[in-house]
Amino acid sequence: NDLLRNDYGGTGFITGGRRQISRWLYEALIQNLPYDELARQLIAPATDESRGFIDGIRWRGDVSAGQTVEIQFAQSLGQSFLGINLKCASCHDSFIDRWKLDEAYGLAAIYAEKPLEIHRCDKAVGRQASAAWLFPELGQIDPQAPRDERLKQLAGLMTHPQNGRFTRTLVNRLWHRLMGRGIVHPLDAMQTPPWDADLLDFLATDFQKHGFDIKHTLELIATSQLYRSAAVPLTQEAAQNPNATVAGPRAKRLTAEQFMDAVWQLTGTAPTGMDAPVFRGKVDPKIKLPTLTAEWIWGDSAAAGHAPPAGERLIFVTTLDLPAAVQSGGAILTCDNECQLYLNGRFVISSTNWENILSVPLHNHLQKGSNQIAVIGVNAGKGPNPAGLFFEAHLTLEDGTKQVIRSGADWKQAPRTTAGKEGRLGALPKKLNPVTLVRPVGAWTRVLDQRGPTLLAHGDAAASRPIRASLLKSDFLTRSLGRPNRDQIVSMRPEEITTLEAIDLSNTRELADALQLGSEKLCQSHSDSRELVRWLFLQLLARDPTPAELATALEVLGPQPQPAPTADLLWALLMQPEFLYVR
Repeated sequence: NDLLRNDYGGTGFITGGRRQISRWLYEALIQNLPYDELARQLIAPATDESRGFIDGIRWRGDVSAGQTVEIQFAQSLGQSFLGINLKCASCHDSFIDRWKLDEAYGLAAIYAEKPLEIHRCDKAVGRQASAAWLFPELGQIDPQAPRDERLKQLAGLMTHPQNGRFTRTLVNRLWHRLMGRGIVHPLDAMQTPPWDADLLDFLATDFQKHGFDIKHTLELIATSQLYRSAAVPLTQEAAQNPNATVAGPRAKRLTAEQFMDAVWQLTGTAPTGMDAPVFRGKVDPKIKLPTLTAEWIWGDSAAAGHAPPAGERLIFVTTLDLPAAVQSGGAILTCDNECQLYLNGRFVISSTNWENILSVPLHNHLQKGSNQIAVIGVNAGKGPNPAGLFFEAHLTLEDGTKQVIRSGADWKQAPRTTAGKEGRLGALPKKLNPVTLVRPVGAWTRVLDQRGPTLLAHGDAAASRPIRASLLKSDFLTRSLGRPNRDQIVSMRPEEITTLEAIDLSNTRELADALQLGSEKLCQSHSDSRELVRWLFLQLLARDPTPAELATALEVLGPQPQPAPTADLLWALLMQPEFLYVR
């Protein structure tokens, strides 16, 4: 998420000027999509699900030349996949490396839909950029080709078998994440000499030989003798010397998400809902898949077997009243050829390809009481052709009841001339008409039957998995602990805890509330202070307390643990460097 600037809320989402790629990205990682294919789908997206990365953020109002989506594209591609910082070269010829203003604009022009004028220090220079790849020895972009074709050419050049920068950048990031420092450091300065060029070449070559398999390379590093050796303390001298000899993995600070996950697991205070629109984990192949019962629907133009006209845009609406909040479950939908889903007036997900069966979790979109489901459907083609919408949701409510929502004769429809604006549906047409049930095309049924039941089953299965902080929007505490807001790409989290963060850890209400609630639960399950102290040390530090630590802890707790002193002891242990750093 940091590297692809992906988040679940924040700048751009309210106005519709930014799209997340969470669902696509999560599925790609769960299924271990080869990294070269992952990059191709991000650079030249075949569907809307992975478009958010190259589209960047469309800022409201006037922006500088360095903030346009075209320049964002060039900077993002360079930093994420090539370890190149093009921010300086986006304004003028770089003072710190080889990249020129024309090269940054050439990469940006691959994305541009219209002629892109070059600006130096925010002033036009009177020349237009020509679409070009940064490493012409591998091939070049046809600047006269349509934009989608230029993006496909760029994706091919990025993942070219001889593009060693692509593979080296990724394995260097994996090495940094596991070992605490990159073979090339900083990570976004891949022109810097590595401290061991042979090691970097070996990992990159092995990664490519094994089909760009990220999990393979992670396993290779994690099972190495170097990774399994004793952790090396991060001294000031070693931190300042990029070529310091590596004798073992460096102690690494817990990320903000790891810290919160540990607190929630220890105290049993994890949230019950998440913000990322993903289904956790994989579906158990042994479970019985649900049967699809929804019907395909369209408007009046499909009556009496007629083929709807090309370009017809309709809105389909239904309402439901839920006696309790949604505990788990999700929906699937597809529309030949395009659709946009709105729940309670807010945009949720869209697709421009009916073969892409959309799935969306509903626990954070529906509420107890009245709810509105609306789908804008568009028929494509050059002339009249079959059109239809399919929607089905299976829900488990917090009172234990089950509900199924399906497209059918009870839905309403009306012509809709425009899409929703800035992430909101807007007013419904004054008159809504009954839908027409349509006979599905064989191809629709085959695609839906192949994927639909599994996607629906995933919605229920995901509810049993604990919520992780990485699937929630950031808050004051996680931002204080180093989680970026992701308006910009961030390759490395901060290694040191600042004074401000230490103050926040001492005073933040979210942490204090979790520790208080957790201490009450721990006091109910542990009646003996000595036994509780030993349990806490094993959970947090993976060792028994020393005699001095035990004596101090018992002095805090007394013979029988009480919530307030237990919360104090919890906080004291969580603040230990032994806990805060992975060794």
